Amino acid sequence: MSDEYGLTPHSFGAAIALIKGKTVLMHLRDNKPNINYPNHWCIPGGNLKKGETPIEAAKREIKEETSYVSSNPMLFYSGIYTLADGGKHKQYLFCEEYDGKQKLKCLEGQKGEFKSLKEIKKLKVYPDHDKFALKAIEIINSGK
Repeated sequence: MSDEYGLTPHSFGAAIALIKGKTVLMHLRDNKPNINYPNHWCIPGGNLKKGETPIEAAKREIKEETSYVSSNPMLFYSGIYTLADGGKHKQYLFCEEYDGKQKLKCLEGQKGEFKSLKEIKKLKVYPDHDKFALKAIEIINSGK
């Protein structure tokens, strides 16, 4: 069953852009042909589970992928876009400043690294995640 946008319950995703200075934590997706955008860099996140709110999903996903326990993510984007396979996806993106204390681990995907915008421009990036990274860096650094 889908809604007016063609979205099914597992078409909703959430992610947290973790910011350290003028860099953002990027995650290199697995190189598996059965996933959208294999071997592309993205902001860590994933699908909402039944009954989860977007913020709950974003916090769960970043912990599952990096072991980071998010404390104060701010929503900065929600919208619908089309994936490479033609499917529609509603994404909720949050940003948060890295606390500098928690040790990050790569628990999913190939690796995770803080990247500058200059570095991100040279990578194969999940659609619009370069723009989302820029916006998140701007938001976190605007109050400094």
